[in-house]
Amino acid sequence: MSRVLVYLVLMLVVSLPSIAGEDYLEQGDVLFEQGRYEEAITCYDKALKLDPKYALAWYKKGVARSFLGRYEEAITCLDKALELDPKYAEAWYLKAIALGNLGWHEEAIKSYEKVIELDPKYTRAWGYKGVSLGKLGRHEEAITCYDKVLEINPKSAGIWKGKGAALDKLGRHKEAQTCFDKVQELLGL
Repeated sequence: MSRVLVYLVLMLVVSLPSIAGEDYLEQGDVLFEQGRYEEAITCYDKALKLDPKYALAWYKKGVARSFLGRYEEAITCLDKALELDPKYAEAWYLKAIALGNLGWHEEAIKSYEKVIELDPKYTRAWGYKGVSLGKLGRHEEAITCYDKVLEINPKSAGIWKGKGAALDKLGRHKEAQTCFDKVQELLGL
């Protein structure tokens, strides 16, 4: 009789639905999309409790913390994701954004460079690297970054605007105006 009871209990346990880390991640994503970032973080934490080496969960937790403006906490999460997966370009990119939001532009540039090393056509990394360089007064280098983006996507009004601003800061007003004219053309103004 006891063997039958043990068998029945085992069958019941095996047949019960169990929630996996992916399920918590999906729940967190739904909450994130609803703007419920704290609740999303709770779900990501549950996924990480099941698997502390879940790089995607660390990344998503970092994204949610960034959306809350908690950039240093976001960087801590992203560093964990990068420790687990050093070739995670999107995590390097988000880390760079968080660093830039803190005003730590030198560190942000290093993270953008890591993204570019992993994916040389990652235009957002080139563009925001240009922004960070501009914040540091390194306008020639910023222009080089903007030019890289424009090689890949010549219809980026935001990049033309950034390049124009950098040229203007360097006193190259005629070239800057050409960029600003391009912005108006692209925006249909």
